[in-house]
Amino acid sequence: MQDEVDQQKDVIKLRRRFRGAATFFIVIYLIGLISITVGYFSNENQALTEHVIEYIFTFVGVLIAALAAWHASRLAALSLSLILLISLISLFFTQADQSIILRQSIRLFIYFLLSLYLLRNMWRYYALRRTLDAPIEGWAWLRWLGIGLLLPYFGMLVLGLTVLSFGVSSAVIKGQDIPVEQLDWMVEQNFLHADETPLYFYSEALFAIREGGNLLTDKYAGSWWLDDGELQSVWFRLGEICRVELTQPGDYITDAIYTLYGPGEDNWMQVWLSIEDDQHKRFISRLKTLNQFKLTEAAKTACAENRAIDKAALALENNIQPGFVAGPNMSEAHIKWLKQQNYLLNDEQPVTFYSYGAYHINEGGLLLTNSHIGGWYLHRGKQRGWWQSLGKICRIEPEEATNEMDVLYRFTAPEDDWFVAEFPKDDEQNQAFLDDLQQRIDTAQTAEDLAACQAAPSTL
Repeated sequence: MQDEVDQQKDVIKLRRRFRGAATFFIVIYLIGLISITVGYFSNENQALTEHVIEYIFTFVGVLIAALAAWHASRLAALSLSLILLISLISLFFTQADQSIILRQSIRLFIYFLLSLYLLRNMWRYYALRRTLDAPIEGWAWLRWLGIGLLLPYFGMLVLGLTVLSFGVSSAVIKGQDIPVEQLDWMVEQNFLHADETPLYFYSEALFAIREGGNLLTDKYAGSWWLDDGELQSVWFRLGEICRVELTQPGDYITDAIYTLYGPGEDNWMQVWLSIEDDQHKRFISRLKTLNQFKLTEAAKTACAENRAIDKAALALENNIQPGFVAGPNMSEAHIKWLKQQNYLLNDEQPVTFYSYGAYHINEGGLLLTNSHIGGWYLHRGKQRGWWQSLGKICRIEPEEATNEMDVLYRFTAPEDDWFVAEFPKDDEQNQAFLDDLQQRIDTAQTAEDLAACQAAPSTL
């Protein structure tokens, strides 16, 4: 009889212990939830505003679990410990001041130990009640309601962790923080070139950046998305953006939307950026700074007149002469660049030069020397070139262009060696160049060269 009385006293002690711990969590997290709500609507704490949905999600989960645990739900007590443990672990993946992380981790670790204390006393409580064949105290309906709410809660938590495991950040990240596999994918899609440096990136996708992304490099700003399963993208060169407008302010649920306007009619694109950690402002600030620095007079004029940029005027602004340029009239800067690329050797004399670049001659061009003919172009940010001695040129034939404005010619050499070069949009100038080139080829060709050319079939 005395043993049963002692056991009843132990039951009361154990109940007080786990209910006391549960009451602590209810009071602390209820106050926290109220503080978050007031802080969010007062907009006094920007960091709180950016992470409000995370805080609310965690605090509500703790409150549900603590309320059900107060009414003796073992599953709720276990859930409480799991929520606190996950919150503690996630702190170490947070980009924040180390002193803040240390304080919060100490606090959460104490809370986690208290939840284990609650869980241990509840388990002992259940064991004694079973020994006494007594019913569990508390509201059974609230225990079941708590379990019913915690199951979808953990479902959403698992979904969130699954999304994070795919490496898609919920915030705008700096270029050096972009995962290697995501950079590789951008390179494969021709969204990032070898001569570019990624500065900021954000993907609004859940599972894979292919679903949508926004990238700022030192040369371009771009965005991509899926349209009926097809990958679409739009890109603006920095220095060719007329203005940037905030179309939709973001909040803790929706992204901020910025519209970028280029010169000409209906020339715009949008970037979608998370407001988390204020990185969206840094993205746009860096974009504006670089664009202003690179803005040319040709682009300014085009923006003011709301028309497309005059590429010929832009080329002249960058000291690139239109049409073919005679060797003696070439600029020293262009000759120096050609020699640095080994496109012009020290024992050669430039005869005729042409570049279709608007910003720099490295974008593409053609060079005839006293012994060679060749051209170059940029492919995904890498310089590519083709060169052949004049005597090895078998044919020069017009090439059909996909763009009606382009004038293309194919240079063919033996052994299926060929190159397509872009010419100026001037028929008379082109014909004069071709006539001069053909004379030089005829003079340079040997009997052996002619035999090799006759053996080579036409590529057209």
